[in-house]
Amino acid sequence: MPEKPFQDKTEPATPKRREEARKKGQVGKSREIPSVAVLGAGIVFLYFGGRHLTVSLGNLIHGTFVSVSSIKEINFAVPGFSGQYLEEFLFLILPLLAVLVVVAIVANFAQTGFIWSVEPLAPKASKISPIEGAKRMFSKRSLVELAKSLGKILV
Repeated sequence: MPEKPFQDKTEPATPKRREEARKKGQVGKSREIPSVAVLGAGIVFLYFGGRHLTVSLGNLIHGTFVSVSSIKEINFAVPGFSGQYLEEFLFLILPLLAVLVVVAIVANFAQTGFIWSVEPLAPKASKISPIEGAKRMFSKRSLVELAKSLGKILV
C-alpha cells in the first residue's frame, strides 16, 4: 500500500516509524537555535575578551605595517613575513573560533541527540537534476526562507 502524502496524515507517527526515520537521519531540527546560540556565544566572548582581542590585533597590524616599511627586497621576504603574521593572527582568533564551533556542536546535539546515519549523504538523482534543483530554488519555501534571512540581517 503506498504511503499517503504528508498533508493527508491525520494520526501521529508511531514510535516504530519515528525510530526508522531517526535511523535514516530524518529528524526535525531548527536552524535558528544553533544560529542564536553561536551568535550569543560570540557576543559573550567578545564582551569579556574583546578588549584583549582588539588590542592584540591592533598591535599585530601596527607591527605588520612597521615591518613592511623596513623590507628592502619584497619578493624574497613576503612568504616568510606573511606566514609569520598569519600564524600570529590565527593564534589570536583561534579561541573565539573554538568556542563558536563547540557551541554550534552542542546546540545541534541538544536538539537531536547523537545520530549516525550515512543515508542523507547518499547521492540521489532528484538532487542532481537541474530542473528539480531550479524548482527547489524558486519554491515558496525557499522564498520564505530568503525573506526570513533578509529580515534577520535587517534586524
